[in-house]
Amino acid sequence: MRKLLKKIYRKIRKPIIKLYRFGTLKIIYPLRYRIGAIKKIDPKKVVFIEVRAKSASDDFALLYDRLKEKNYEIVTHFLHMSFVKKRIYIKNCLAMIKDIANAKYVFISDASDALACLPMRKGTIVTQVWHVVRSRNSDSAQQILSLGITERHLKNIRIMAIIHMLQSAQRRLSGRMKRR
Repeated sequence: MRKLLKKIYRKIRKPIIKLYRFGTLKIIYPLRYRIGAIKKIDPKKVVFIEVRAKSASDDFALLYDRLKEKNYEIVTHFLHMSFVKKRIYIKNCLAMIKDIANAKYVFISDASDALACLPMRKGTIVTQVWHVVRSRNSDSAQQILSLGITERHLKNIRIMAIIHMLQSAQRRLSGRMKRR
């Protein structure tokens, strides 16, 4: 009996997973985004999305502090991908989608299927922030140290790169608006 149940489980597992992925990524998430996108984009709203971690990573820390100083409305979402049950993950994704539907800036720590399936609005700027020069490989670490680069330099490089990206994206958007 047990072997029969295992055999049945193996046969129906893949179709169930495909149905789940199709239902969430092609129907539920895009529909939730379109409903939330009825509102205008809030130019002072910034959403930080941490895909796997349970707390904000240090990649977001400096950017978070600078945006907080400039009185931006900051919302943070923790999706807990692969660490919680599917039901809770879907709930977290729906809450995130509701907030990014009218956000001007979205910063994400890592790739997310829930974000990749959305038809993003033209006014929303999505930036994926990843670990710039952190390697577990000791040779890479030695090369970085030999160049005289310290953690303080890395933080400054990271924030300057992000500020430059935001400014250039803002210029591109304002250029598009003037042409219309």
